[in-house]
Amino acid sequence: MFVKKTNARTLLVKLIISIVACEAVGIISALFSQVRMNTWFESLAKPSWNPPAYLFGPVWTLLYLMMGIAFWMIWKSNVSATRKTIPMIIFGIQLLLNFWWSILFFRFHSPVL
Repeated sequence: MFVKKTNARTLLVKLIISIVACEAVGIISALFSQVRMNTWFESLAKPSWNPPAYLFGPVWTLLYLMMGIAFWMIWKSNVSATRKTIPMIIFGIQLLLNFWWSILFFRFHSPVL
């Protein structure tokens, strides 16, 4: 099996693209869901261990950063492109679901969805 070697610059570019793409999904989803102007969420009965509101932004930013790194790890792996296809598709599906979850929950007030 032929394995293509990549240089450090290519790896860095892939890392930046992966992180920026995932962070962009989070930012766009947040803009569509208008979390900050959502009084509905504030009115929900939450458990005592619910984190304070000021933690949500940094935590979600960190989660999307880690998602970007996870995608980069798949993308940079030294396996053939055909072996990367399924993991990349699964990752794309979970990122799409993550995008829509915030919109469905916050904008459309649907905890069930």
